[in-house]
Amino acid sequence: MTGLLLALVLNSAVVSITLGQTNPLVEPKKCCLDRQFSVSIGEIGGKAYPITGNSVFLDGVTYLAYDFYKQMIGAESHMRQPDGSDKVTRTLLDYNTMRMYVDDSGVCSILNITEPMEDPCVPANATYMGEVRFGYGTASLEVNTWEFERASGNSRILVRRSYTKTSCVPVIETYYGTVDGASTDVSHFFVNFKPGIDNPSDLVAPSAVAQSYCNDYTGQKPVEIVG
Repeated sequence: MTGLLLALVLNSAVVSITLGQTNPLVEPKKCCLDRQFSVSIGEIGGKAYPITGNSVFLDGVTYLAYDFYKQMIGAESHMRQPDGSDKVTRTLLDYNTMRMYVDDSGVCSILNITEPMEDPCVPANATYMGEVRFGYGTASLEVNTWEFERASGNSRILVRRSYTKTSCVPVIETYYGTVDGASTDVSHFFVNFKPGIDNPSDLVAPSAVAQSYCNDYTGQKPVEIVG
């Protein structure tokens, strides 16, 4: 199965969550994740740039550490390249200073961020899309799905995310829309979710000495974070 076909199939699977719901649309109470968690996120999708006509296929995995108490998110992304290699990018979002530190294959950059940290709860204005059951019998998994919009600058996406019914653990999400001028359609799969931070060093900002070797872009346009 080609990557594009797989992306279309996966996206259709999430869309069908609302079509295959097992119960009427009686919305349960909007739930909240743990305020500290670690998770691996598989990603597949693509971007299309309308001005150049170029398109980029997205295929990778991100190891994420989320700490709402510290107001920090650490991530290590491994994205498959056209030649089959992996590009590794390490990112730290520090919402205390509204700075993003990026190590892109050994090249360090510091950028501004303007949007607040994503809340661990389902957004208050999210639209309930229904409940479905994956699997069968004792091997089944029930999930609730909500849809909501996220926007920043000239980026705007519609997110559809499914959470386990009993413990509010994210399972799968899709989003589509425009990200920094590019038409984007992405599916995410959440695996190995657990409360707490696996590696606390993932949430430590670079020292002043280390930052002195980084490219400082804080005087330029802030980065848009919507995905």
